[in-house]
Amino acid sequence: MTSAPKTSAPVLELQELAIQIIAQDFRPGLISLDVLKMSGIIPPHWELSQNPIQGQNAAQLSFTNGLNLVAQPQRLMFLEQMGGGTTLQGPAIAQAYLEKFPHADYQGLAIAPKVLLGFPENAEAPRQFMTQKLLAPGSWQQMGNDPLRAALTLHYTLKRCPLSINISEVQLNQPPHGVVSALLFTGNFNYALPTELTESKAEFLNKRVGLWQTDTTQFREVVYKKFLNSGITPAAAPNGSAPPKSNASIFPDLT
Repeated sequence: MTSAPKTSAPVLELQELAIQIIAQDFRPGLISLDVLKMSGIIPPHWELSQNPIQGQNAAQLSFTNGLNLVAQPQRLMFLEQMGGGTTLQGPAIAQAYLEKFPHADYQGLAIAPKVLLGFPENAEAPRQFMTQKLLAPGSWQQMGNDPLRAALTLHYTLKRCPLSINISEVQLNQPPHGVVSALLFTGNFNYALPTELTESKAEFLNKRVGLWQTDTTQFREVVYKKFLNSGITPAAAPNGSAPPKSNASIFPDLT
């Protein structure tokens, strides 16, 4: 087995948490700033950082505190950058939504943390990690005119829920570095409704939202200790270059 390549330490590190609520009868039109404030889901003093996007198939509300709500048919997502010493708002707002709308036809919940590691000074580091550390060498890698680019999805069965982790090599357009080669780790803790419930669907999912810290801690341990062998699990990048909080995702320019 080829040993792991020696790569330069990433100087760009970004983390994001997405909480996705799935409901059969949810429509994007059900989400608006007025509804969220009047129902008490968000505090009345919260302000938008940009004009809301409201359409038949999608809606988006971006707040000045960094929380973004993205609505699509049958799903509502709470997106937020992690780290920087700020308290995450998304989990509490997701729980408040479930409490205020307990009778929706909920189908499940996903807690999806992301970690992106960019290498502005070593464009080959992500590809070397994918093709030399995660994949066995072989002639099958030598095809086509360009070097192989790989993505890998792993599925784990945890006691509390299934977990999938996708690892991919991406290109990130991030000023002032320009286009940066990066590794993107995306986790998905999938909480499905059990066949027999002893509580309401909303109550069941509310308790699973409360596991977000357990999920994100375990995800970071897998990324940093098991995949990267760094022995650290930082809650935030000490030298990361954070993008504006008005974006619906901290990874808007992946190519």
